[in-house]
Amino acid sequence: MNTLVPFIHFAGNCEEALKFYKSCFGGEISGIQRFSDSPMPVPETHKSKIMYSEFKSGGLFFLAS
Repeated sequence: MNTLVPFIHFAGNCEEALKFYKSCFGGEISGIQRFSDSPMPVPETHKSKIMYSEFKSGGLFFLAS
């Protein structure tokens, strides 16, 4: 059976959204990579933002940016 994994883009507030989902569903936030981890040049204002992350709670799983 194939599984569809959503990749949700939050325009600048990914970390806030992930914390909200965790407060609602429990679970865990993992695989966090921030723009500061990237080898490409990134503006100072974006360095602390999440470029990639995973959210898991029971049967719920999605990727987020």
